[in-house]
Amino acid sequence: MIESSLFYITVVVVVALILLLIAMVLLYIRLVEKFTRFEKDKKDQPAPLVGEEMQKAVLQAQNIINDAGAKAAEIIRHTQVFTQTQTSALATESQKLSQEFLNSFNEMTKNVSATTRKILETVPEGIKGALTSEVSSIKNALLQELTKARDDARQTIESAYQQASQEVNNYKNVRLNQVDENIIDILQEVSKEVLGREINQEEHEKLVLRALEEAKAHHMFSSGEEVNDNNSQPVKAESAVPQPK
Repeated sequence: MIESSLFYITVVVVVALILLLIAMVLLYIRLVEKFTRFEKDKKDQPAPLVGEEMQKAVLQAQNIINDAGAKAAEIIRHTQVFTQTQTSALATESQKLSQEFLNSFNEMTKNVSATTRKILETVPEGIKGALTSEVSSIKNALLQELTKARDDARQTIESAYQQASQEVNNYKNVRLNQVDENIIDILQEVSKEVLGREINQEEHEKLVLRALEEAKAHHMFSSGEEVNDNNSQPVKAESAVPQPK
């Protein structure tokens, strides 16, 4: 808007200067014509007439110059009036645009404030939803880990129990075998005594009980090594068996 007004003002000033220049050119041409005619008439007319013609020419030139100056002044005056009018219009338009911009800015500020308020009001709900989802994920992960740890512990305990049961059974079998071997050794010793002489049933039972007590006293039922040691030292049961008469 301002650029177009300046353009119009410039055009008006240029037109005024062109008109003034044209007036000066016309004045110059008319003066040349007057001078040429004056020179021509000077030869034909007496001196007083020549002086009058010169005065007329000067007066006409002055009138033309005055008219051109007045025209230029009028154009400049109109230009100033136009400039003042355009300046006032520009000021009014600028004030109007400023008010419109201020109104638009206020409206935009209200919209932004309302939008921001809505966003701020919805932020806690979003955070709450995100936290709830995250807590649920963590809870599920912890439950999975606890279930896995419980299953692993149960499996480890069952495996250890089975291994311990197997070891107990093996140890029991070993001990039973050792007891069987010790009993066999005892019976072998008793058989030696019985085969060495004839005894009745009562004496036989006493001999067996005596041999068992001595075997227990010598820890023959504790381990295989002790049984082997006792086997290297046979039980002397002759003292418990009466000698035949």
